[in-house]
Amino acid sequence: IIHSNLTIGNVLLDDNCEPLINCFGYSNFDKCIISNDVQIDGVNYNIPIEFVLSLSPERIDGDCPIFESDVFSYGIFVYLMFLPMKTMLMKGIFRIINQIISEKRYARPNNIPDEYWELIQYCWRQSPNDRPSFEEITQLLRDDIFALEEFGVETDLDQLHEYQNRIDED
Repeated sequence: IIHSNLTIGNVLLDDNCEPLINCFGYSNFDKCIISNDVQIDGVNYNIPIEFVLSLSPERIDGDCPIFESDVFSYGIFVYLMFLPMKTMLMKGIFRIINQIISEKRYARPNNIPDEYWELIQYCWRQSPNDRPSFEEITQLLRDDIFALEEFGVETDLDQLHEYQNRIDED
């Protein structure tokens, strides 16, 4: 299924802190993000920055969304996991769009581990054909090197493997 609006605001957590992807527009996240008023053909639009950030080059060019477009958006999603939105300096929607089209990407924050940075860059490739599939991403993320230490607490690998096995059964 092509989501075509995969943003950090469309991923919610359930009671078990497991992700749920929704398609109901923006969640409460849009109330705390930067947005720009844009005028296109005389019509004013208020476009959330997170939506613009997640646009792939082919979507900007007006092509229909494809699976690989969601992969690009997923790369932005992972990037934003390590960088709070409020720390991003925005210089306007059209500048962001021009950056994406001209193959410029965002700077690497210091707290992104190498393996995550490599995955993000893989997802951000300009050509959709050069991006990984979600099957490839899923296989990559099963590697224990992607287990994070957060707030000084290491990931319990036994619990992680149990979770991975459980979602494989679903």
